[in-house]
Amino acid sequence: MNKKNLIETLAIQTISGDQWNMIDYITKRIEATKEFKQGSLVYDFDSSFNLYITKGVADNFPCVVSHMDTVHELYKDFKIYEQSDCLFSWDGELKKQVGIGGDDKVGVFVTLEALEKFDNIKVAFFVDEEIGCVGSREADMEWFDDVGFVLQCDRKGYGDFVNSIGGTKLYGKDFSEAIAEILTSYKYKETSGGITDVGQLKENDLKVACANMSCGYYNPHTSGEYVDITDVTNVLNMVLDIIEKVGGQRFPHKYEKPTYVGYGGYGGYGGYGRGWEQYDYSKYNKNSWSAKPKKKKKSRKTKSRLSSADKHAVVIGDKSYLMNVDEEKMDYVDFDNRVRSVFALSDFLGTELKSLSFAEIRRLYQKTFKCNPAKAHTKLDLEMQYLNSMITLIDSEYKIYSENYKSDTKSDGDGICKICSKYSNEVYTSMRTTCWNCELDSVNTDELLW
Repeated sequence: MNKKNLIETLAIQTISGDQWNMIDYITKRIEATKEFKQGSLVYDFDSSFNLYITKGVADNFPCVVSHMDTVHELYKDFKIYEQSDCLFSWDGELKKQVGIGGDDKVGVFVTLEALEKFDNIKVAFFVDEEIGCVGSREADMEWFDDVGFVLQCDRKGYGDFVNSIGGTKLYGKDFSEAIAEILTSYKYKETSGGITDVGQLKENDLKVACANMSCGYYNPHTSGEYVDITDVTNVLNMVLDIIEKVGGQRFPHKYEKPTYVGYGGYGGYGGYGRGWEQYDYSKYNKNSWSAKPKKKKKSRKTKSRLSSADKHAVVIGDKSYLMNVDEEKMDYVDFDNRVRSVFALSDFLGTELKSLSFAEIRRLYQKTFKCNPAKAHTKLDLEMQYLNSMITLIDSEYKIYSENYKSDTKSDGDGICKICSKYSNEVYTSMRTTCWNCELDSVNTDELLW
């Protein structure tokens, strides 16, 4: 297994509603391949920005899918570290362990490795799975017409091969028998599982077998999430072996509406990561709401277990490890550059927005403001939303900028704006004759669009 590619993939930060970094990473990797340059590998997006890739020619393609979003926030100083054959992430600014996003960046890694391995294969990357399979619900199902089966790696732990989700069967006896020996050799067992993209594809009336499987990430959806390199290696090899053995075959399977709805998987919600296990509901009884609350005992302060200020405890499994983590601070110039980038986007708005399509403006809005715009019926509605949000962002950035830097201004006259005569930071007054506030006030918002 290529550990460098795994770490590289895990280092890409992504969250529901903002998966552009992962999209850029995937497209750059595939555009660098000889197959793409020769034309035997092509990719396309649908209106939801799901990414579809076809490599080679086949009557029945093997197919691997994954989702590009995670539940974790985007951190400023996000770095990947390795300890005891496990990978975890740390934010240097917050000085604490944060979720690495193995759910489902491990799946993205496996999907890309399978794409590079085989000459004839299809892969797809879906957006916004974590907020309700939004991308896969809008998937282009005609794209799957020449697919023989679909695999996904989007389950915690190791050893589960999901054959049904919420009462919906994902494949039949023929596929089960075809891969039985492979599952046994990797110590995997068939079981029911939780909601993910392949389950949604089946509800979309996917007409072939599909399955989900454990892929080596642990404590998903928590800050203590980590990835076991050995488990990822094994599941990758299992996926490759399945494609080697049954790739090119078609396993028809008809969607049947379940007679019941259940969550399934992970032993119920109580077994899904530490975040659920920490609550003990047994302490409540029928009289608990009317009973007089007991006074809390004062907790005694204990000494920190950290050996020094530059070492921090990182949780992997049931053990804590002391790790050295570099600390980096943002200086004034970094902050100034951040403000400049906002105005660069404003300039782009004024010159390029009219030439973009409705979908392109929506994508630009998501990328700029890290959220979806309100529902817009026309392109003009969306343009106005972008304009108003941009002005609000510029205004807020200026306030932060001025608050952070006014204390740094000297009273020697060098930091005085030529128009409003207010003090401004010497970092930018040496390059401009007016402060950001005056420049903003002088903008004719009508000209930005028309």
